Formats: sequence, C-alpha cells, structure tokens
Amino acid sequence: MLLRDGRIEQVGSPPEIFERPRSAFVAGFIGTPPMNLMEMTVHRLDDGQCELRGGGGSVRVDARRFALDGRERVTLGVRPAHLRIDTEAGRDGGFAGEVLLVEYLGNEVLVSVGQGSEEIAVLLPSAGSPRLGERLHVVADAQQVHLFDVESGASLLRSGTALH
Repeated sequence: MLLRDGRIEQVGSPPEIFERPRSAFVAGFIGTPPMNLMEMTVHRLDDGQCELRGGGGSVRVDARRFALDGRERVTLGVRPAHLRIDTEAGRDGGFAGEVLLVEYLGNEVLVSVGQGSEEIAVLLPSAGSPRLGERLHVVADAQQVHLFDVESGASLLRSGTALH
C-alpha cells in the first residue's frame, strides 16, 4: 500500500505498483532511479498512433492503449531502464541532448541527458558508457511508456492493457 498525505494512493504488490502505477505520483515515487515524467502535447496520426511531443523530443505510441479522450496534453512517464541509445537519430523520435552526468552503479550507469532546461535519466550497461559532454539520442520503448492526466495525475492506461 502506498500512502500520500494520509490517503491511500494505490494498493497492490510491489511489482504491480511498479509496473502499473495508478498515478504520476506513484510512478515518480516507486523505483530507483525514479520514472522520468514530462509534459507532452498529443498529435494524433491516421494509423491509430499518436505522437507525443515535448521535453525536447517525441515518442510514438499506440493511441488505443490509452484513454486519451480528446486530451491535448499528457504527462509521459518512462523508466530510465526503458530508454536506449539510438545511433540513427530521429528515426523513431526520441530525445537528443548532451550527457550532463554519468553515475557509475557497477554493472550499469545512470546517465543524465539534457537539452535546455529538460533532463532525462537513462539507465545503461556500464560497458561502453557515454562520456560527459557527448551528444546522445535516446528512444523510449513505446510498449513501456505510461501516460497520465496532466491535471489529476491519474493513469490513462486502459484497463487490461498489457505492458511488454
């Protein structure tokens, strides 16, 4: 059970809460490193997809997985482990920026990639880790992203939708 200001925010096993957070608060609270959260605009495409833009980048998602209901803005949530470096920048959307911090964690490194005032955390294998100041392009695993209502913070993932 996870409480916020004395109120129940979510009940479930640790894996359930981690994998299917019911709110942006829960998503940012559970997990180390915490989930990246950023406000995005929704651009609907003809193929049942939508492109989310903001935070210095973009992500394409299957709109049918989420209860978007005419929303123009959402909060995107993506865990640092669900981001990867893309050598073909721009092919699948993503986020570009400069490596601001590399934190060695043993088998992994936590890399902060920034552009302007935006910063995103990426968890990568420590072998061949990027260097400070290096320019990177990172993409999210579209099957692992979470969307939340900007105002209430409630999850927009449709009930019964599987995360892969």
